[in-house]
Amino acid sequence: MITLFWYESHSTVGLVKAMMSEVQDRIGSGLELAIRTELDSVTTLLECAPVRTVLFEVTKERLAGLWPSIQTLRQKWSEVKWIALLPNSEFDGQLILSGFDEFVELSALEAGSFVERLYRIRSVYERSDALGLEGIVDFERIDEISRIIAEAPDLRRYEAESLMRGIHITEKKKLLQRFDGIFKVAEKRPEFLNQRLKLCVFGNSEYGSELGWIFSKRFKRRTLIIDADRLSPSLDLLLEVRKTLSDSLEGYDSYQSTGLNVLLDAIRKNCLTSEKILGTCARIKGNQDLYALTGSYNLNDYEYYDKDDFMKLLERIDSCFEVVILLVNAFIYDAFTAVSLLMSDKNLVPVSGGVLALRSAASSAAYVTERQRIDRLKHQFVAFDSNENRSLSAEDYDALTGSRYLGRIPSSLKRDKARMEGRMYGPMMDRSVAEAHEKVILKLLHEMRG
Repeated sequence: MITLFWYESHSTVGLVKAMMSEVQDRIGSGLELAIRTELDSVTTLLECAPVRTVLFEVTKERLAGLWPSIQTLRQKWSEVKWIALLPNSEFDGQLILSGFDEFVELSALEAGSFVERLYRIRSVYERSDALGLEGIVDFERIDEISRIIAEAPDLRRYEAESLMRGIHITEKKKLLQRFDGIFKVAEKRPEFLNQRLKLCVFGNSEYGSELGWIFSKRFKRRTLIIDADRLSPSLDLLLEVRKTLSDSLEGYDSYQSTGLNVLLDAIRKNCLTSEKILGTCARIKGNQDLYALTGSYNLNDYEYYDKDDFMKLLERIDSCFEVVILLVNAFIYDAFTAVSLLMSDKNLVPVSGGVLALRSAASSAAYVTERQRIDRLKHQFVAFDSNENRSLSAEDYDALTGSRYLGRIPSSLKRDKARMEGRMYGPMMDRSVAEAHEKVILKLLHEMRG
């Protein structure tokens, strides 16, 4: 099958060639790329070759000039999928919505996003929302949403907004006013446990960082993430903070000392205060309730800090934060890992693979349970960065974890990109991912209430 790139700019051709080469590596050699620029040559290829997809490079003038021809070709070859390659600015969203089956932004053109556009069909409402249009007036759908809002007592506002994606902005405003009138609140949130919460995330700092983002951003809880993974610290990249302290902290070499180093030294010198704790923790851009304590990036320090000092720090740090998340490595003999698993309220074990990875994680949890005499129910499992089509079912996870499965956090192309570039995923987090995290948190809190 052939993907036809109908281009205008020669500079874009190289980008599309590189992207298609990666696509072919992913899905096999059955997908070929053809490149044309003239209308006649495009028509000829459609007539004589098995073209599956047309990728059309959009500019404002070009789209207006070729619009009638494109619609004629679409009608004649209705089996062909038409994808618009959008510039960074200046295009008519209504024409894109009505004249193409899909679209992808030039700035986001990569193998993953293109494969998703090839095989995943977005609804007209999703595409309208993504294009930033005012939306569509669909009275049948509006009536159905109204019924759901009236009959679903547990519906939260963000869930109602999700139902309304792509609805015309005026009608959406009316629906939201009705929602607020029924429930009398702008946003329903569960009551948290009265005591402060300390969670240990075992073997996956990426999951712990996303969890902290949701606790602070969605639940408005002052949250601290501590990078206690001494073998592979990563919080500086995951939250885009400095590895080491700024020059403003007196008495420390800012090129060597991290937040965790400084606070453990303060414990040893018996001079730890709440002011020092808050002054040492890094603030996260775009999230006023999230703090980070960077770990030691020097393996020479591995044996320098005593686990008793770390225990004292965990006892003291609760006074400054409502939620503390401890990121530890999966080496069960690591002193900081052992202490964190013992002192936490719950231990969360993210699993990204299949049965083999799950068995390994469950074995580690069982070993810790036996050696440290920790209640087995303190360990809970989460399927993280999981593709719904290539993962175990919820029933399988529940059976293999002994009914300690909290839920699934889906995979994300945006997460993949952030991971590759060493950037923070939180600000660009997909709605589906944020909602999945929230469901896991709610289930966790419900089980802790008993």
